[in-house]
Amino acid sequence: MREPSRASPRHHQRRDRCDDCAEAAADGVGHRRLDERDAGTRIPPVRAIYALFDAEANVHAVRVDAPHNYNKQSREAMYAWMARWLQHAAADVKRPERSFTADSLADLLVFYGRPLPEHARTAAELTEQWIAAAQSQLAERSANGSSHPDLTAALRHALGFGEARTAGTTSAVPGRRIVLVASDHADVRALRAAGFVIQPIAFTPFDEAQAAKVRHFETYNRTAASQRVADIVAALDASPSAVLVADGDAGLAALLALAIVPGRRAVIDVGRFDRADDTQFVERVYIPGLRRAGDFATAIAMAGDHVTVHNAGDRFAVSGPRVEREQLSSASIASLLQR
Repeated sequence: MREPSRASPRHHQRRDRCDDCAEAAADGVGHRRLDERDAGTRIPPVRAIYALFDAEANVHAVRVDAPHNYNKQSREAMYAWMARWLQHAAADVKRPERSFTADSLADLLVFYGRPLPEHARTAAELTEQWIAAAQSQLAERSANGSSHPDLTAALRHALGFGEARTAGTTSAVPGRRIVLVASDHADVRALRAAGFVIQPIAFTPFDEAQAAKVRHFETYNRTAASQRVADIVAALDASPSAVLVADGDAGLAALLALAIVPGRRAVIDVGRFDRADDTQFVERVYIPGLRRAGDFATAIAMAGDHVTVHNAGDRFAVSGPRVEREQLSSASIASLLQR
């Protein structure tokens, strides 16, 4: 996956045709540009698979340098593919496209130039209907708790991670107690006084302006929030015996990261986040699919009983081993981490 900070606004596509398959890769929105370098990295692995069936000679690629579409060159390459493998034509077969007249929009589109039915839903009504259906499905899945396998799988998918995983050992390392800190203003004096080694989490730079130039950027790239989650997951993977302290928007990301890699212990300040407010999700933790997966309720269920959430206020509205309405002091945080 391309780093968000390096996003390109270009929408350029080169199409490949393999003798037994057809595929496409886009430049600038999550996929690598398909250029001559891929001949040394992409085609050989495919050929190696076909070699298992003594069919490596069947792998061949056709590259068409063109914008994102299914243009005439691409279509003719597919015609030749179908002729060779479905009609047993020669390997060098050509199938030029016949002349044709495209159907009119009135023939192709049901309501083009025609009034909608009286009962047709407006865009706003359809949106509300989808929201209601999603809420109903979520309530059904979480009726017996937020750890329903559909919800946990959906959350991992929304965050860009696959199967369930662990960070390995979660026991402390004697003589060196590390606390991972995801905060710009945390008071770490109490943690140092308690003997912890402070290790700030470095976040990947995110170029909001450049990302905004790319249509559907989040289809193929991490959002700023999901990149923060990925950075915290990487930090937990690198230091499995460490404890975690996070606040602000990084605190929200940390809570989600703990659903992917449960740490040894964590104290997370969620900054009085309102789980009923769509605007807060968009502005502070924009990750497509997050709410449909049960968001922080599912995350806490996955993270386990070693997480303390504080500064939750009245609107965070999740149940867990320890959810504190008020913000904890630095001394209280240090005490919790030493248990």
